[in-house]
Amino acid sequence: MPYSVDSLVHTYMESGRVKSENGDKLGAIAEYNKVIEIDSNYAVAYYKRGNQNADLGNNEDAITDYNKAIEINPDYAFAYSNRGTVKAALGDHTGAITDYNKAIEINPNYPLAYTNRGKAKADLDNNIGAIADYDKAIEINPNYAIAYYNRGNLKSDMGDFEGALADYNKTLEIKPDHIGTYINRGVLKYEMGDYEGEISTYRLAIKNCSPDADLYNNLGRALYDLKRFKEAAEAYGEGIKAFPSDGKLYYGRGLARNQSGDKNGACEDWHRSSELGCLQANALLPLCGEK
Repeated sequence: MPYSVDSLVHTYMESGRVKSENGDKLGAIAEYNKVIEIDSNYAVAYYKRGNQNADLGNNEDAITDYNKAIEINPDYAFAYSNRGTVKAALGDHTGAITDYNKAIEINPNYPLAYTNRGKAKADLDNNIGAIADYDKAIEINPNYAIAYYNRGNLKSDMGDFEGALADYNKTLEIKPDHIGTYINRGVLKYEMGDYEGEISTYRLAIKNCSPDADLYNNLGRALYDLKRFKEAAEAYGEGIKAFPSDGKLYYGRGLARNQSGDKNGACEDWHRSSELGCLQANALLPLCGEK
């Protein structure tokens, strides 16, 4: 028995979704192409293909797809919002805000549109407007982690450290594995003079998040700044186990080893760091008797 048109469209759309979730963006595009060949007025297929193109960095193609989706369905809030995100990535923040405005006009309870509009306003130095948008997103969804995170970043930039800290804490309460929040909270605690708090933030991130070289580099640097050189070397060493090709980790451990009196170990690390392309290490090789 032959498949109906509707059945084929559903099959290709579902296949595109699965391929996208598995990271096969090009494969997903191929599936959405099949849908469009069957039904050239299927707005969702253009929208989904636009999302894949955006993920692949094909921004102009993504905008073309979102344009078509909106032409077919002028009330497609998601298409306006995602087109705004691509415009923002291209530096057209004013155009992005126009799209977010339309998405919000269609759906006034769309927290992502408010959050993205807030980011675009912040990029245009409209900090008050940005805070208002983040506030609205949180009003709509009190557990919207990205809105707290973005608001925290902006408050930090504005010098409201306590407000930023509160937002970062709330972000981690909602999403305890959000690595960007740990890094930014650690940097904020450093700026606030809470050096032990900075260290504990990085340690907690290493426990709760997927491995990340920046966390080990930041932890090692924070311990080094407090002249806890042995602990710093150990932190860098743990990072090296996870990221043996990160030159900055070897460079940092070399500094800590040198301060601990282990010059041979330091030179070994700086040699390895230099081999991995860390230019800072090159400047220290003369300390190892090399010119």
